[in-house]
Amino acid sequence: MSNEGDDGRYDLAKDTRDDDPADTLDCPACGASIYEEAERCPRCGEYATPGGSTGTPRWIFWTAVLCLLAILFVWLL
Repeated sequence: MSNEGDDGRYDLAKDTRDDDPADTLDCPACGASIYEEAERCPRCGEYATPGGSTGTPRWIFWTAVLCLLAILFVWLL
């Protein structure tokens, strides 16, 4: 079945693509809505792995960095 009308132009009424919003999921890193088939999030660039993120959450990383900086600051006083 072609999506062209009688005059040979593309006919939107015959478009059979599925543009269902259910084909999207939330990015595990930033929460943006991304397609299920996407390898990476177009917003933050993180890999979208099924079942959640496999890496360390960012807040844990930044908390560790801030703790190390606080220890260094106190040691230098």
